[in-house]
Amino acid sequence: MLAICDGVYVEPTATADDQLALRQSVAGAYTTVTKFYGEFTAPHPQMIFCQTQACRAYFIGSYAGVYSPLGFKLPNATYTAGKPTIFITYTSFVGQAHSLTVAHELTHTETLYRYGGGGVPSWFNEGIATLVGNYPDCTSQTANYVADFRTADFEAAVADSSKGDAIYCQAARETNAWITANGKPKLIDLLAGVKAGNQFYTLYGNLINH
Repeated sequence: MLAICDGVYVEPTATADDQLALRQSVAGAYTTVTKFYGEFTAPHPQMIFCQTQACRAYFIGSYAGVYSPLGFKLPNATYTAGKPTIFITYTSFVGQAHSLTVAHELTHTETLYRYGGGGVPSWFNEGIATLVGNYPDCTSQTANYVADFRTADFEAAVADSSKGDAIYCQAARETNAWITANGKPKLIDLLAGVKAGNQFYTLYGNLINH
């Protein structure tokens, strides 16, 4: 793998244009997440970008883009992450969509660091990442498919290919509504509270957008 900047690796097949676009996307993603949280407090993750199927099979398995914590091996992959790592597959990195993917996954890095790795439901984690990264595109997604995130199987709902993005967007609308009602400082306090051992729903309260 070819190191191009700050722990970012691509295959040697990456064109000069792809490498430039990737560096710009990574820088833009850090700016986006920092702007949302006020500062980026997490150690910078390693980032591995795969173009070929062989690279994807070794590092990522069946995923297209995912954040992996230390010591985790993705399903059907061979590689075990020696440090927190963002994995993304791509055909060409020139284009905005991939930049948004990086911001989505980088949001996971910062959010996880702030809440300490436990006690936050998947819908909230993905809702924040979708809201901050603006990916997937939720412009035309307005319907609620999950009646109650507190009791629903979020992973099973997302696995429905016809509704996957819509579920992420519903989660983003919920987190956005909560932040609008309570303010960004309350979100920071919520994550710190979970890290200190408090129950998520005790701090979050009732769902707003359902």
